[in-house]
Amino acid sequence: MVQQRSKAFDVGRSELDLFMAMLNDQMVNHELDTIIQSIRIIKLQNPEDIGKVPGIKLYMGRWRSARWGQNIDRDGTRADIIKKIIVLEIYMHDNNEFDYFGQHYKKSEDGITVLRDIIYRIVSERYNYFNADIIGIKFDNIMPVGELWIPNYNRNQGLNCIQLSFEVEFEKELL
Repeated sequence: MVQQRSKAFDVGRSELDLFMAMLNDQMVNHELDTIIQSIRIIKLQNPEDIGKVPGIKLYMGRWRSARWGQNIDRDGTRADIIKKIIVLEIYMHDNNEFDYFGQHYKKSEDGITVLRDIIYRIVSERYNYFNADIIGIKFDNIMPVGELWIPNYNRNQGLNCIQLSFEVEFEKELL
């Protein structure tokens, strides 16, 4: 008898949907949504609303590894175990200002640092995040693997960016 592969999913998009849900989830996002509205957390390569700052862009990076049809428990449940990279770009203009927990932040260097720290806090607390609306994926592990500062992002004077890379590991259960 041939075993069917795990349920089909949109490669790259399903993981980004889950990461985006985590950033938008008011129960776990440390009020990130008070600084960045959900429309500004985007998954497109060159979005039309890039001028709306501060913002976060999500990208799918490369595959790290995959193990197909692994036993994951004593009951004989089998799953595909996949590791990929998710890249976030947090961008903010020099003239942006915001308040966060009673503290006023000016300039992109201060604001980007606060946004970066919030995202690291979300990821470290919710490394095993799942969402009932996104069926079949649960992050089993999320680990930061890179950070890069980019001045004059997309050749826009005064728009600065930090690029964060995370390795995510998740299972897709076989049918």
